[in-house]
Amino acid sequence: PVLLLSIPGWLLFRREQMRLAWLSLGILLLQGLFFAAWWSWHGGIVWGPRFLLPALPFAVLLLAPLVESARKQRWLAGLLAAFFVLSLFVQIIGVLIDPLTYEGYLRNTFWPDIDSANQVLLSSPPMFNPAYSPIFGHIALLRVNAPLQPAWLTDGLDSVHLLAPLALIVVGILAALIRRGWLLALVAVTICLTVVAARQVNTPSYQDALALKQSLQPAGTVAVASLIFEDGLLDVDNGSHIFNMNAPTSPDDALTHRIWDYALTQSDPFWFVSWFGPADPLNWQERQLWQSAWFVSESRAAEHRILRFDQNPSLEADKAGGWQFGPIQLEAYHLTQDADGVRLTVQWSAENPPEADYSWFIHLIDANGAIIAQQDRQPQGGYKPTSGWQPNEPVTDRLLFPLDPARTDWQLRIGWLDSATGERLPTFTPSGEAIADNFILLSSE
Repeated sequence: PVLLLSIPGWLLFRREQMRLAWLSLGILLLQGLFFAAWWSWHGGIVWGPRFLLPALPFAVLLLAPLVESARKQRWLAGLLAAFFVLSLFVQIIGVLIDPLTYEGYLRNTFWPDIDSANQVLLSSPPMFNPAYSPIFGHIALLRVNAPLQPAWLTDGLDSVHLLAPLALIVVGILAALIRRGWLLALVAVTICLTVVAARQVNTPSYQDALALKQSLQPAGTVAVASLIFEDGLLDVDNGSHIFNMNAPTSPDDALTHRIWDYALTQSDPFWFVSWFGPADPLNWQERQLWQSAWFVSESRAAEHRILRFDQNPSLEADKAGGWQFGPIQLEAYHLTQDADGVRLTVQWSAENPPEADYSWFIHLIDANGAIIAQQDRQPQGGYKPTSGWQPNEPVTDRLLFPLDPARTDWQLRIGWLDSATGERLPTFTPSGEAIADNFILLSSE
């Protein structure tokens, strides 16, 4: 609230420093207009106009004439003090209550029957309704003894993070009282920022980013569908091109699709980071990748699944199959080795779809039968379970096994398992002969 005084302050500032006054006003207006052109101009459910933060120094500068005049006029000094206390109060209540708690308060109080609060926030009348002000909301929560979650204690009490800003306040007061105080302030700011930045490596957000960085090898395109990492992704500096999206989102969300579709046009390998579990029906992005791209690998980092895909042009299953695994038939396949590794396209079907959910195993083995790499999954990563197949419906899986192109002593071992018992399904050749080990071997020859 104290920045409201920058409006009369600008009129006084213009008398002494006209060019600087107009420059400051111009920067404030440009910053506002820049974000006004964005669909999320309001910044979401946040504390204060966060998009104006880069321009705040210029707004504070306009208070200088009032501060100078307050030394001689007590009423003005009292006014500044009152606005300062009010501003301090507003900031304190802003960091005592978790913003997610406030969002829950909004939903329960004003629109309990609406699935998404964003549907209300983007409509004009509620946006300018004082009843929705987070200031009033936090005060209401404090009145009902809502649990306090001070922002500075979110990751535990850190003495450096607590003492550094207090030290800067003390230095700022001393700098204002002594000659060449700006030099003291410059040294103090440099030391504090260096110490705080050095300790960032111990924060959970940095450790999560480091875990991601180690998992996303080799570098490529990374699509992150999560709200957890936010600006922590800036620390994933391994050369990857990273796109960050909310999750969950609707498959018909035009804004998400614009980012997602653009990310899909970028270079391989394509990494997808998701907090969804396998085959979650809300995870439409992973479903799309399983249907159109080559699956390579899956790992976990920072409590997220890290899936690697390859989007090179799909190779259709053009070689006749005919092998039978219980009720499931391998209709056709395509197997080749290129510079990236071994690529396999398999097309399954079932004349009489099973009632149970079966899973396939595909192992890349050497000449001695030792496993080089393997995949054990339900069709299309679980998004196409066998219990949901239609009669004779073709179901396609595409896999890529990274392998040195100079290595040719390999085969693929393929079979199916009963997920409930772990037993292999009985396997037959295209001519109907039983295969003792209940798996088949394929090679590129």
